[in-house]
Amino acid sequence: MVRECHPELLFWSLNGGKAMEYNKKEQKGYVARLVVLSGCYPQAQLIAEEAFRRFLRKDVARDDVPDALVAAVTAYVTQGSPLTIPETPERDPHGLPMEMVYVSPMHGPK
Repeated sequence: MVRECHPELLFWSLNGGKAMEYNKKEQKGYVARLVVLSGCYPQAQLIAEEAFRRFLRKDVARDDVPDALVAAVTAYVTQGSPLTIPETPERDPHGLPMEMVYVSPMHGPK
């Protein structure tokens, strides 16, 4: 099943319901996001480093890596049962739910 998400909503939820302090394009923002990810999935830093070894910077922006990782970590943490916004979504003409998924802020680092 394919679900829609937004990286900043996911970081908010994994950060205990608090918005990230720094912009994702800044070094402090990048580091803060990896800290949050590592709190939920300890291998996050290693995965990010491997992505930068495998892909050219012109093909993958620095902030794309934590954005992709947060979606994967959320899927892992929720085990396929995330929360949704809205809680009861409408359906599009194809029957697909019009929603975004996230994890309960209680799943974030303690």
